Amino acid sequence: RNRLYSTANLSDNVLYRSSSSVMYSEYNFKKQKKFFKFDDGALNLGAVYIHNSVRSEVMYGNRSSNNYAMYGQLDQTSGKWNVSVGGRLEYFQIEDQKPNVFPIFRGGVSYQLNPATTFRASAGQGFRTASVAERYANTRAGAIVVFSNPDLNPERGTSLEVGARQLFKWKNWQGFVDVAGFRTSYKNLMEFTPWTNPANGELGFTSKNLTADSRITGVEVTAGIQQKWGKNVLSLQPGYTYM
Repeated sequence: RNRLYSTANLSDNVLYRSSSSVMYSEYNFKKQKKFFKFDDGALNLGAVYIHNSVRSEVMYGNRSSNNYAMYGQLDQTSGKWNVSVGGRLEYFQIEDQKPNVFPIFRGGVSYQLNPATTFRASAGQGFRTASVAERYANTRAGAIVVFSNPDLNPERGTSLEVGARQLFKWKNWQGFVDVAGFRTSYKNLMEFTPWTNPANGELGFTSKNLTADSRITGVEVTAGIQQKWGKNVLSLQPGYTYM
């Protein structure tokens, strides 16, 4: 599949005038395939190419980037067990800077104890490269000034989750309760922070990599309940997250 997306800011103010385009191409191959002693399964393979270009007289300049990726995922089922493993290799380059290559992996498993109770666990990796705005934006809005930082490093992250879901039914009511514990760790997290331009002492903001590693740990509880009243359905789904 292929997609072309274009936008343009035709502001009268040359400071904000810009245009951009994204070309996305993907090839995907899927096949029902079981391995080892599993009962059923599927194999998913693919490749992606993304070209991004930005044209701006002042704010960003003229920029372009290329992103190539290959991925694969295997899903297998055996009785009450479901197992999923996958990986992706990313190649990203913006302008003539040194390219970044990222191998990332993910995996998950679930076990259905009975028709109403399921346990699950998953782990995965991820990354995020700096956007054109984070790297190259040079602009101001009144007293607020934004400086560019083309030397930003990509973010890297790892996420872990364990959880359980319980279905229930009582008279005309039916619903579920889902409880999950999670932990996400980041390296080189990017944030806009105050910064002083050493050339002229002007105070503003720029995107920077945080030197300390960042972690988010928490528990999430979600519930759902539903009841039919004739042709109408009453449903409620509250949730609470503690971090």
